[in-house]
Amino acid sequence: PMTWPQDSTIVQTMLKKYEHQKIETPPKKFDVRDYFANKKNKAQDEITRVRKQIAMYKYPTRSAFFKVMGEEQIKVFIGMVDAKIKACNQRINMLKNMQQSENISARIMDEQEKIDVMHNVPQMPQNFSDPVKPINQMVGLTNHVSLPPVLATNKHEEWINQLFR
Repeated sequence: PMTWPQDSTIVQTMLKKYEHQKIETPPKKFDVRDYFANKKNKAQDEITRVRKQIAMYKYPTRSAFFKVMGEEQIKVFIGMVDAKIKACNQRINMLKNMQQSENISARIMDEQEKIDVMHNVPQMPQNFSDPVKPINQMVGLTNHVSLPPVLATNKHEEWINQLFR
């Protein structure tokens, strides 16, 4: 079977069309911003890698200790860990209860202090005959006879007296 076309002009046009196409995109300009972004990414990758290694050394998930232990020893170890967890939970609950009881006793003390303060407040005398003096007595206009009485002031005085009685 023949895969090459018989007409050479078809081949030439195909080649010219192919040559005019851009096969590769032009290379991106690598400026200072790109340089520092690349450096930052590399540094972050290195930091995460080192942090993972530190975490593996600090908190190993599997120890050689478990490889040596038999099944019964592992069960005993699990029982000890469960007992420690239970003891820790009991201690946490005890501390929570102590904190709650301290809060309750503090509230009771605050309430008792409020009640004591209310009992120690001096009582005001209750024998007021007229809480508001007439305006003429407050200002002292009753002694001045030379001033003519103004109808508007008398109306205000009557209104105030009615308001506060």
